[in-house]
Amino acid sequence: MGAFWTPRSATTKQAAAQRAALAVAPNLFAARLYLGRALERSGEPHQAILAYARVLQDAQADGRWLNAASTPAGLRPLVEHCVLQVKQGPACRDSHGCSSFGQNYGRGLDAPGR
Repeated sequence: MGAFWTPRSATTKQAAAQRAALAVAPNLFAARLYLGRALERSGEPHQAILAYARVLQDAQADGRWLNAASTPAGLRPLVEHCVLQVKQGPACRDSHGCSSFGQNYGRGLDAPGR
């Protein structure tokens, strides 16, 4: 089943918990990232991509998650997954494609401080 498999009822509860946390502190980027993951796991891929795109845009506007150096190591795999989902999502395939968020993530991964 894989490391990321979780029953749908559990992921629905996880999404509800993330939404509750965000109601108290809407700028918790990690909580918003986990909300996207919970939505994705619960079978709501379009909502997940929207959540991922919004959190990427807001975090990158705050100077976070621009590359490996600006992304905490513990969040890096999920942020990279988030970037891939946004880049591969339907909004990125149309002629109006992705804005700059997610486009630059990964450039200069080996360059410290970038």
